[in-house]
Amino acid sequence: MFKLYKILFFNVMLLGTLISISAYSWFNMWLGLEINLLSILPLMKSNKNIFPAEASLKYFITQTLASTIILFAVILSLISSDYIPNNSDYWLMMILNSALLTKLGAAPFHAWFPEVMEGLNWM
Repeated sequence: MFKLYKILFFNVMLLGTLISISAYSWFNMWLGLEINLLSILPLMKSNKNIFPAEASLKYFITQTLASTIILFAVILSLISSDYIPNNSDYWLMMILNSALLTKLGAAPFHAWFPEVMEGLNWM
């Protein structure tokens, strides 16, 4: 049976990828990654097997944790910009980069990625 929602979410996922690749700021990169998160979750679902549900839950929890860390780093950056001189900016950028690398599944923050890919049924 032809599933139209897969085409829709796949196109939205491509749009999120293009936004992330062509991003000029950290916010736009994060926005593209969030669009990818919301569009890939319906593509992971399967009624026949429980492993894709487990993989999508691992993916969602990892992505949510990384997004929370990104928001935490942004809030800390906004709070500390008025009171503390630029000594803490390196730590905040390191936290922000670590969270973005976790969302991308890039090394050295890729430990969750093989487990998620192992549980998926490819279309």
